[in-house]
Amino acid sequence: MKLRGNPRLKILDRQVLGALIWLFRRLIRFRPIPSNPTRVLLIKLNAIGDTLLFLALARIIKEHNPAIRVDYLGSELNRPVLERCLYIDHLHLLELSRLLHRPTGIFSLLARLRREDYSVAIDGSQWERLPALIALLSGAETTIGFDTPDHHNRSAAFKYALPHRREVHEIDCFLSLLEPLGIIPKPQDRRAEYHVSPDDRQRLEVLPLPTPPWIVVHPGCGSHGQPRQWPVANYIQLARRLSASFPGAAIILTGQGDEADLCAAINLGVPATTHNFANRLDFHLTGALLEKSSLLICGNTGIMHLGASLEVPLVALHGPTDPRHWGPLSEKAVVIQSPKSCAPCLYLGYEYNCECPRCMEEIGIEEVFGACQSLLAGSELKHGS
Repeated sequence: MKLRGNPRLKILDRQVLGALIWLFRRLIRFRPIPSNPTRVLLIKLNAIGDTLLFLALARIIKEHNPAIRVDYLGSELNRPVLERCLYIDHLHLLELSRLLHRPTGIFSLLARLRREDYSVAIDGSQWERLPALIALLSGAETTIGFDTPDHHNRSAAFKYALPHRREVHEIDCFLSLLEPLGIIPKPQDRRAEYHVSPDDRQRLEVLPLPTPPWIVVHPGCGSHGQPRQWPVANYIQLARRLSASFPGAAIILTGQGDEADLCAAINLGVPATTHNFANRLDFHLTGALLEKSSLLICGNTGIMHLGASLEVPLVALHGPTDPRHWGPLSEKAVVIQSPKSCAPCLYLGYEYNCECPRCMEEIGIEEVFGACQSLLAGSELKHGS
């Protein structure tokens, strides 16, 4: 069963789980946050990009007090990011796909969490009620999470419900969850972090990759992100321009699942200089590839935040999403926002109300190519004649 964009799951989440939060909240009495919390549980079950940003809390808590144990509850959807985080002491995994077929599995998870005696459970989810319910029933002395507009019934799960604000970047929303702990983030804390392992680098070296330098094109935005994708025809024209201007560069196409069709179409349009590695690189290998790449071009997706966390020169294309809220946190990123008058239109990332989204089509090839040129200026890539 598809997890993202599933209307039945959204109804279950809003109506059934919302009612359970309301019921159990009346049976549970939270305590104030301990003056010296010893165990913190972070919860976020999905979204690679969000998880990269949310994990800043683990780093900041550890820097504030290395003695605090920081555990994390994730799922198969964001496990790759969590496996490379240096600040997590223990990782709990909830297999969402299995939970749909065997809902009683939630009880064994809750039993494990309650044995840990967490001082605080912090839920970084913006609207889903399942992680809020888990935080409520985790046995933690107190809970922290978001009070999100139009999703107020989930905020009952938290003793400290912080407003989720549309007008600030998402990492600032996440960092606000530390306020009840008395931790004030510094400006330099506004960053995502990802660590490529030596094993990932070794695995990358044995792949039949073209000779560097590399320009990475990631055309997809996930199974539910088609309105955020720049047209394939535009990527083909851009690849041709880049190949002509930077003949020494190899253009590597990356993607997973259905994104492979986009990569195949681009490769067919520019067969001489593009190299299709769709479905051949897992998330960790993609990180190792980006670490050594001269440029990344993509829409608003988890790979965008991965590239930003690795300080890869990046051209980030935004249409329905607001880069002021979701943009890459990197001085090496150039953000291009669609000029269409109704863009951006999304807040939480799923409210696609446009029957025929056209905003990404209005991002011009010349503007994207110009951004690529500016980022590649002075690099090892040489302009062609």
